[in-house]
This record gives sequence, structure tokens and C-alpha cells, in this order.
Amino acid sequence: GSSNRSRQVELFGETTVIPKKDASRRLSQVVGAVRAARKVQHSDDFPESIQEYDSPRADSVKSDSSRSTHFDNLCTTALSSKPIDFEPEAVEAFGYSDPPSDIGASTRSVTSFSSFVSRQSKQASSSSVQPERFPETLGLGDLAREPGSELHNDDLPIKFDQSKLIGHSSEMNSWSFDSLKYSEAELVAMMVHCFEAFDIPNLFLIPLPKLTAFVAQALSKYNKTPFHNAKHASHVFQNCVRMVAVVPTMDQSLSLIDVFALLIAAICHDIDHVGTNNTFHINAWSELSLRYNDISIMEQHHCAVCFKILTAPETDILSCLSYRSRSIVRKLICACILSTDMNNHSKNLRMLQSHAQIPFDKQDLDDRMLLLGTILHTADLCNPALPLVQAKQWEKRISQEFRFQAAQERKFGLPVAPFMERQDQQSRIANQVHFIQTFAVPLWRTAVQIFPQWTPRMLQLRKNSDYFRRLKNVINEKPK
Repeated sequence: GSSNRSRQVELFGETTVIPKKDASRRLSQVVGAVRAARKVQHSDDFPESIQEYDSPRADSVKSDSSRSTHFDNLCTTALSSKPIDFEPEAVEAFGYSDPPSDIGASTRSVTSFSSFVSRQSKQASSSSVQPERFPETLGLGDLAREPGSELHNDDLPIKFDQSKLIGHSSEMNSWSFDSLKYSEAELVAMMVHCFEAFDIPNLFLIPLPKLTAFVAQALSKYNKTPFHNAKHASHVFQNCVRMVAVVPTMDQSLSLIDVFALLIAAICHDIDHVGTNNTFHINAWSELSLRYNDISIMEQHHCAVCFKILTAPETDILSCLSYRSRSIVRKLICACILSTDMNNHSKNLRMLQSHAQIPFDKQDLDDRMLLLGTILHTADLCNPALPLVQAKQWEKRISQEFRFQAAQERKFGLPVAPFMERQDQQSRIANQVHFIQTFAVPLWRTAVQIFPQWTPRMLQLRKNSDYFRRLKNVINEKPK
């Protein structure tokens, strides 16, 4: 037909000529999905409450009555729409009948998960699209300093002083640490003590108020999602501290500046996560997917937000490093955070397996990046290797995020991953068993071959794996 009545479009991999008003209707699904990656306006869009291993109610699917019927107006709206600011409001914590312990302990107001999703576009824009510039230092932060004040020593040895971990901080060097027990203010203090235990503030001339401001600012940028929140970041940070501190020969493979970069990456590795994965952003054509060309979308965003904080003078904890050292630290931080992308899991695991018999070369930057990335990625996959009570808590939390994403994908006509869509008792246990056997066990088994000091985590992982397998068999044997 004529151009006034038809249009050739490509949607979800299909190219066809269809009536213009039908093209508008189908394109609106994509536009709606783009909006979903940036905002959710109704708190009742969030999934219903779930109890431990209870079958959830089916999520309702609402139609978007506000969709424009004009093809060009849809495109314009998709490109120009801005998120709505939501005021913090007291809500039931993510649909749980009893709020998780960390919500009540938090120093910030509790806000609904959906309201944080609405901030994604605004925060992403302010954090990485238009970075603050510092003309006097070419945008590199507070690099203007007196001659001779820069630190050039990139080979300081790693020493860990347990006595610096005072009070509750002593638990940071333990395999049984539980971040859900503490408020964010307490976690900030505990993390600063960990930096002090490595003597990083003293050796890299970081004032404690500035270090504290950095940690507090980074944790404040985490959203109140069920799983990818400040408590998860704190637990990953603690695991990194423990995994380095427990290996007395770690300084044969890494220097102190490497550990410095690792700790920063651990704090920021999921910063500003909104509870949806890279696949969701790719399918939805979200602003972040367009900005990062569908490559490690969330991980690149985490890096951008991290360095936005590090370029602010009041939180620039790299300010006393030389330009060369700053460049190395930036490269290490980016490599660490990008290593947490599950799309890189198999490749990095194969590279790690090659070091089972060959030591890491401390003089080889690629080797150091691989080792640091391994520590962070392994710490990131430690949830099923925690004590069983904690492992079950974090399993509930990730399932809550899966249900939310699946509900949004159904709502906007996007593909839904089967493991996210099916969140009944049987499916949740099957998901946990599959994740442990496919991803966690091979990674931890290889890591323990290189660093036997990490064996307690592997032993706990096997216990938890046996528990979930037995539970899966019991459920499968129940009469239908």
C-alpha cells in the first residue's frame, strides 16, 4: 500500500509490511518496554508477597492505556520521555509479610522498589552521560597538587592487621559474616576499618573523612531492591577482604594497590542496580542498552557511577596517587566490575583453570586483572555458599527480583526467561540447584585448587547443595 497506510518495520527479529496503525500498536510494545526499564509508576505493579517456597499468585498484566496511536509520536515520546520523581514512602518491604531485618535497620527512608526503577534514567543521565568536568585537571578530579606530593609506589606489600577491626568490624574477617544484621551506617564504619586494616589510608594518604564519605556515598547510590542492594555490596566487599586476608602469600601475586582497586570495585560492583538484568535492557531498548551497545550494560553503568563518585573532590580517594597509578587503578576497577557479567563467566573460568598449575605473574597486568576479577566474581557468587540460613534468605530475595522482571516482561510483550517466569516452590528449588551446580561449584572448585585457604566456603557450598538437592527430590516425589 501507500506510505500513508503502511510501513515496513522490524520488531522482535521480524521484518514485514503492515498497516500503519498496526505498526504503531506493535511499536508501542517496544516503547512501553523502554519505559519499563526506566520507570514503573504504580506500586501495585510489584509482585505479590511470597513466603518461603510458597507458590506465588499469578501476576496481573495491565494494559498501557496511555500509548499513543501515532507512529511518529511514539518514536518522539520514547526518545524524550523523562522519569517521574517519586517521594520516599513507607511501604511493606518488597512484598514480604514481615520486612527484612535490614530495612528496619537502614538509616535511609524505605521506598518502594518500583519508585527506584523510575529513577534509573535520571541517575544514569546524571552519572555517566554528562559527567562533571574539572577544567583545571582535564576532568580527572582533584589532581592539582604540589610538586612531589604524588605517590608512585605501585608495589607496596599486602599486610593485614586484624587489630584494626574493632567492635563488630572483627566479623568482617570471618566466613560467617551476615550483612543483613547491620545498618548501612554500621557497614560504612566496618568497611572503613577494613581499609585501615590493610593500612591503605596511611600508605595512600587518604584522610579518613574523605574515605568515609566515599564509602557512604557509594552505598547511598544503591537502590532498595530485594537483592542488588547495599547489603549485597557489603557482603561481597567482606568476602573480598576475607579472601585476601586469609591467604598469607597473596602478595606474591598482588600488590597493595591491586587490593585497593579490588575493594573499591567490590563496593561499587552493583551500584545503582534497578533489579533487572542485561537481557531485559537489551530486549527493552532501554537508555542504558543504547548507551552501551548491548555489551555488559549494567556492569558498564556500575563503572560509570563509581568513577562519577571518584571524580568528585570530596570523595576522590585516589587524589594522592600519581597519574600512572590512577590509570592503573581505573583499569583494574573496570576489569573487576566487568568480570561480574555472567556472560563472561565461562571465558574467565577457562582462563582461571589454566592457572591451577601456573602461578599468577605479579608483573603481568593481565594476570593481576584476572586474579582480581576472579576474587570479586567468586565473592559475588558466594550467596549459595553462605551458612544455610543466610543462603535461604538471599535465595528468596533474588526470586523476588526475578518475579518483578518477569511481570514487567509479560506486561510489555517481551520474552520472559522460563526460570524467572516460574517461581513456584518446585521451580525455585530447581533454579537454585541448577545455579549451584552450573556456576557456583565449578568456579569455587577451581578457585580452591589455587587458594586452599578458601576451602571453608567450598565445604559450605557442598552442604547447601546437598540440602537443596534433597529438598528438590522431596518436592518432586509429592503427589500432584
